[in-house]
Amino acid sequence: SSSSAASDVYKRQVAAFESCLGADPSAIGVVLDVGANDGRWSAKLMTSMAASVRRRTRLLMFEPQPRFVNALAAITNRFEPNVLHLPVAAWTRAANLTFHLAFGNSETASPCPRKMPDASGGPRPLQSAQLTSLG
Repeated sequence: SSSSAASDVYKRQVAAFESCLGADPSAIGVVLDVGANDGRWSAKLMTSMAASVRRRTRLLMFEPQPRFVNALAAITNRFEPNVLHLPVAAWTRAANLTFHLAFGNSETASPCPRKMPDASGGPRPLQSAQLTSLG
């Protein structure tokens, strides 16, 4: 089933992350969730980790869409101080950019209007967001 396959993916991700941290109790691992959306992936990842690994993990969720602020705040509060939501997008430079909502999928947004048509074939504006560079 697809939920079983998704569960296997999380298990593999957690196992890979744990192996990167190694046995050193002072090692800290950093996870970047770029385009965190509502934070489901981040929450599942954090709950899938053993408590000893979760304590050594810092998770940064990048998501500029205001409609996800409450969901991401709940995840941040649940796992603080190890999780932080940054209400910005990752981009190649600091800029203002219009996001476009994918037709038929209210959870997918892109700065590329060519790939996000509405019913008439034109771009469907979602919002403007301040973008920042990770570099």
